Amino acid sequence: MNFISTTELIEEIRRVSPLGLEVSLYKGILRITKCVYLRNEQIFEYTNEFNIDFNPNDGVSISEFIEVYKQTKWQIENETC
Repeated sequence: MNFISTTELIEEIRRVSPLGLEVSLYKGILRITKCVYLRNEQIFEYTNEFNIDFNPNDGVSISEFIEVYKQTKWQIENETC
């Protein structure tokens, strides 16, 4: 398994934008799968229980995203639409 840091994840999101990435997020023993997108310099995170609508109120700035997930390991599962 190849894990990447949050900063590396941002670089990958920029590379594939406007597509997003399906990623697994690892925090200790916790593993969560979600879709992550970059739109208008905001990061949007969606899991299966939410509609993907890119409501500006759902996005966070890149710096906020990095601060929240600075100790997180990521694994890219798939590029997604």
